[in-house]
Amino acid sequence: MLRQTPTAAVSDREPILPLRTQIADAVEAAILSGEHPPGTRLIERELVDRFGVSSIPVREALQDLEAKGLVVKIPNVGCRVVELSEHDAEAVCELRRTLEPLVFRWAAERIRPEQHVPLTEQWIRFQRAAATGDFPSFFREDIAFHRLVWQIAGNRFATRALESTIGPLFAAGLARGARSGRINLKREAQKHKPVLDAILAGDGDRASGVLLEVANSFEFHFKNSAPPVQRPARPQRRKR
Repeated sequence: MLRQTPTAAVSDREPILPLRTQIADAVEAAILSGEHPPGTRLIERELVDRFGVSSIPVREALQDLEAKGLVVKIPNVGCRVVELSEHDAEAVCELRRTLEPLVFRWAAERIRPEQHVPLTEQWIRFQRAAATGDFPSFFREDIAFHRLVWQIAGNRFATRALESTIGPLFAAGLARGARSGRINLKREAQKHKPVLDAILAGDGDRASGVLLEVANSFEFHFKNSAPPVQRPARPQRRKR
């Protein structure tokens, strides 16, 4: 359960974020941490009580999370954390392999000098999270790194498409990875270092190619950590 107030969920960023954004960030962190696993129902009244706000910013926050693909609204039920089917996950991976390498190419070609330090600092946070072996922190910092690159690329339509698909893919990957324990977080984080170097150097070809390798690695681990297919038990024969 979330225990943070909206103000506590925000770091030292200025200016202070709107309530809807603070709440959305806190709930997203809970989703990516595995606190709200795929399929979990998010009850508006409980969020209102937890954050001590009116229903308006909570409703707006859930709308923002729905736009990111982390939450799905079901008529007469409310909101649930998105749960990808195997078919949907394959479709998301296919989209990612096509679109995100191009976005990373744009980022390398368009990055400004003042954006070098924030991107490097985010990669350091990502690497530190991997070193702790903490899956939730790893995935939060991982997606934060990707989002910063999308922002640097400067195409809001591509960012919107990636936001609505990769968020739920990472949430599902977190649940599977934590359950299987097969992912070497330090090794996975280190794979992003050549991506960082390529973007800082303005090498679009290299940034695109390495990101594709990272995406393929994630997809491999995702598929190989799938839960086993549950087969119905055979009825036992009655002894005569």
